[in-house]
Amino acid sequence: MDPVSNEVLRFEGVWRRYRRWERRPGSLKEAFVRFLRRDDWAYEDFWALQGISLSIQRGEVVGVCGANGSGKSTLLKVAARILPMTHGRITVRGRIATWLDLGTGFLPELTGRENIVLWDSARP
Repeated sequence: MDPVSNEVLRFEGVWRRYRRWERRPGSLKEAFVRFLRRDDWAYEDFWALQGISLSIQRGEVVGVCGANGSGKSTLLKVAARILPMTHGRITVRGRIATWLDLGTGFLPELTGRENIVLWDSARP
């Protein structure tokens, strides 16, 4: 990033892969035996992020929208360095604070409106 730029976050060709194992070991013993024998390691790659490139400028507000399983949380976790990326480059100027779980701090027995009123009244 250029030092005089207003850019605070840049993704350059970011990819994130997960591996889905066809048959997970049922116990620690089975996993150890399979590791020693090096058999039955069949898996398929699932690409949660593929070639994501974007830049965010100072003062911009950005929302990430998409269907379930489209990689929204993975993108945020990779940006916050909670998850490693498989390929690509992320440049951050400043600090990133995450609030990834929208249910954090909410009571499931209350309605959304009641949770907001409760949360708002608890603020200093």
